[in-house]
Amino acid sequence: MWGPGGYANIWHQAPWQNHEDLLIWKDDFSKIIGSHEAKFGALYSHNTKNEQGNGAAGGNTPSFITGCGSKTTNCVADLLDRNLTLTNYSETDHTPVAAGRWRDTEFYGNDTWKFRKGMTLTFGLRYSQFPEAYVKDGQMSNFIPQLYDGKNFTSALITPATASANGLPSSLVKPWNAGFQPRLGFAWDVFGDGKTALRMGFGRYIGRSNVIEDVNRMVGNPPWVKSVDSGWSGATDTLATCPTCRTMDAVGPNLKNQVVGVSPTAGFAAVDVNFRPPESYQWNLTISREVMKDTVLEVSYIGNHGLHIWRRNVGWNDVPANQPCKGGVAVGCNPALPNDARYQIAFDNRMGINTTALVAANRRINTLGPIAMSQSTGNSSYHGLQVFLNRRFSKGLAFQGSYTWAHTISDVPLTSFTNSTTDPFNYSLDKGDADLDRRHTFVGNAVYELPNWKGMGSAANQFLGGWQLNAIYSFFGSTPVDVTSGVNTLGTLGNVNPRPNLVQGVPIYINGPDKTLWLNPAAFAIPAVGQAGSLGKGAIRGKPINNLDLSINKNWRVKERYGIQFRAEMFNAFNHTNFIGFDNSINFQGNITQPGFGKPTNASFGALNFAQLGREIQFGFKFSF
Repeated sequence: MWGPGGYANIWHQAPWQNHEDLLIWKDDFSKIIGSHEAKFGALYSHNTKNEQGNGAAGGNTPSFITGCGSKTTNCVADLLDRNLTLTNYSETDHTPVAAGRWRDTEFYGNDTWKFRKGMTLTFGLRYSQFPEAYVKDGQMSNFIPQLYDGKNFTSALITPATASANGLPSSLVKPWNAGFQPRLGFAWDVFGDGKTALRMGFGRYIGRSNVIEDVNRMVGNPPWVKSVDSGWSGATDTLATCPTCRTMDAVGPNLKNQVVGVSPTAGFAAVDVNFRPPESYQWNLTISREVMKDTVLEVSYIGNHGLHIWRRNVGWNDVPANQPCKGGVAVGCNPALPNDARYQIAFDNRMGINTTALVAANRRINTLGPIAMSQSTGNSSYHGLQVFLNRRFSKGLAFQGSYTWAHTISDVPLTSFTNSTTDPFNYSLDKGDADLDRRHTFVGNAVYELPNWKGMGSAANQFLGGWQLNAIYSFFGSTPVDVTSGVNTLGTLGNVNPRPNLVQGVPIYINGPDKTLWLNPAAFAIPAVGQAGSLGKGAIRGKPINNLDLSINKNWRVKERYGIQFRAEMFNAFNHTNFIGFDNSINFQGNITQPGFGKPTNASFGALNFAQLGREIQFGFKFSF
């Protein structure tokens, strides 16, 4: 049961099965031949993971109630009112177990060539093959829309038994074997005195995006699992107006027909047959200089361009943009409105009218239900300036300082297992500052060993000598957090985490006496019918993090063989409040027939509600021998 009001995730998860074995063989070989140092290596792994199909999040959950609280604004009241339908209800006949298997194969060769004094060239090539995972028992299926004959859903539902006839391996995804990854590096002692160095490098890198989640999803497809889905009901629906729905006490007469593969409201899991591993092109340039004895300063430029990043659960069979409304008055097309399917769906959403039939008639393939597809279509870019100052321990002092200015842009979440597609037909709407973008980062540390007092005698030195002071300071700039409107104004079924409009001229952030109030609700507004919010992806930021840790140590030596250390440590020494979370859903009242239309319904919106730990002080003794 999912919903607001303190009932965010009530479910029965245990018992949960998850077993994994990774069998890995690898070997490396190196040989020095004159001015060349050659390295070669290989890796092969055979891996097993048996996990329940719903994964760690769903566990052993045979049924879901989604949208709890959307009828009366109270979750429990929604369930207890026998006249109101559940907003969305789904159920499966059993929880499948995915017997996942996958193999990795890699080879590499590398040569480091000191081709002249003070100059070194490194070049190499790695080959990686990461075929998609399959299941040992063959009980999974991939829904491939391109194979659908327009009549029978089984024509597009491919299993390992029918894969070869369709040119696919048992993983049900086309193999990708172009995993060649060249690497090139260059190092130069600029003046030949060992004090100034220039380094640069370039390479292509490939890895896995995920191993088991898509397998978990595909084992839940027909014919292995039977499931029903009521679809989404309107705010005032009853079983009379929504016969495919149910209440807690009664089941609509048509719900039993809402079986995946039969009903347009029941969906399939799919993986793009052209899915391929993510890759990145990385390059860097670094200049190092010894600025004083035992102290080196480095300045670097780092670049990264990511391609084929995992785009999770894309609503492939959604309503296309600029499509005339199909199905006529019988499904809800309104001739008095603009002849645009998305606009009319968004209009009915605003009026609180059930849009199930209207959405079904206007999908990309209107004889099928939703298709949640994994794709490898994401892109990202990173550019960073890094400055690093390092003094190695000398004369009782050591310190380091590292500063990074960086900017990361993407059109897909970079945090794993995250859904966020505004429009499955227009990924550019989600291009902006990435969820992991952090513009400024600084970390510094210092160790200072106080002078000894041996000249004043052994007793004085035992008391006054052997003290050490340590400090670590860190600053992490804020990262983007999406503000969500809670209202689907675009008219697509898969409009995940819709963003609101940004009101020009109104301050976004609150700077008042209550430091827990961060975002100004007046800075956001509900978008017009048929429109996505004007608030850009990644435009809103959380709070930065400041932290200082201090410690003082006292060391004693006993007969050279034994050591005793006393430590006093303070973490977050200044007890600075570092907020790391806030309520980001404004939840507009999106039903124009209800009081308070267009007004926020979430009173805690924008409030900082989670922080790192405050000051901690600890003492300790250590005995070494």
